Amino acid sequence: MMKMVATMAAAGFMIAGMAIGAEAMPAAPMPASQAPAITLTAGGCGVGWHRGRYGHCRRNFRPVRHCFWRHTPWGPRRVCRR
Repeated sequence: MMKMVATMAAAGFMIAGMAIGAEAMPAAPMPASQAPAITLTAGGCGVGWHRGRYGHCRRNFRPVRHCFWRHTPWGPRRVCRR
């Protein structure tokens, strides 16, 4: 008899715990003064990108190029690497 009462009490606590944790739909709407949880980016290109002159997505920085002069048999030549 005591085992059945303990089982029923445990089942009751489990059902009560599931009912408290269910917050799929809030009871009240979100106030209008609160900021939205959406982060706006520049023109839909994403973080670190922006829209160019003709509407294409472009990076916010230029790639770094390391240029140096190399001596060749035909004269000095400029070589650039990323």
